[in-house]
Amino acid sequence: MGRTGKAERRKRRKSGSRSAGGWRVESIHYSDREFGPGVQSASPAEVLAAIAHLSPELDWSSVAGHVVPLFERVRPYPAEMPERAQAIVAPGVTVGFGIDFGPGFVAITPEMVEGWSMSLADLAAHAVARLHALAGQVKPAQIHRAPIGDVDVSALQTNLGIGSVLVLAPSELARLFGAEPRLFIAPMRDLLIALPPDVDLDFAAWLYEEIANRDPNCLYPRAFAFDGRAVTVMPLGPPLQHLLAG
Repeated sequence: MGRTGKAERRKRRKSGSRSAGGWRVESIHYSDREFGPGVQSASPAEVLAAIAHLSPELDWSSVAGHVVPLFERVRPYPAEMPERAQAIVAPGVTVGFGIDFGPGFVAITPEMVEGWSMSLADLAAHAVARLHALAGQVKPAQIHRAPIGDVDVSALQTNLGIGSVLVLAPSELARLFGAEPRLFIAPMRDLLIALPPDVDLDFAAWLYEEIANRDPNCLYPRAFAFDGRAVTVMPLGPPLQHLLAG
């Protein structure tokens, strides 16, 4: 399906870990699961070059315009990675938060939130508001429509890294896809797929799995039912245990 948008894969920055010389960077290689066809990741050089432009202090004034909500991935993060700040937002899903630096994200930690003297609720509200602002840059013409058999399928990659979390912005779903009811799945960070509202959930689970298997950092499997105004979270077909096991 093309680029997943943001590369937080083979190179990870260890967020929330400071040293006298600035933020520490560590490399994490995933050798047990390779990227599938069409899935690309930023190179370590690209990630490090982008990180160099971040303020070493990561103070709120320098990062506020770069904060976005993020859905959790299936693969657990290594034990040495710092705790990630999380909050529950409408429609009742847990999100983390990242500082978008182009080819990747710096994960926001509870320590960082405390240092900014704000609550998780305030951070979540800010992140969702910024999601709406970014979504305004996305055009309906970016949606790719490609039926699979007799099932209408529409896919959107924003190139802003926000495709999956657009389900947190129902008004943007209506603007981009139309106000008709639909079922959405989000296998990758910057990929949102729209299906008919009455689609067989086994088909939706199969399509999710076909795409998620290409990305070691696929997102948690679930579906999002959209009635034209609001989104409801629902299970995605039979349990995809092999993905949840990571």
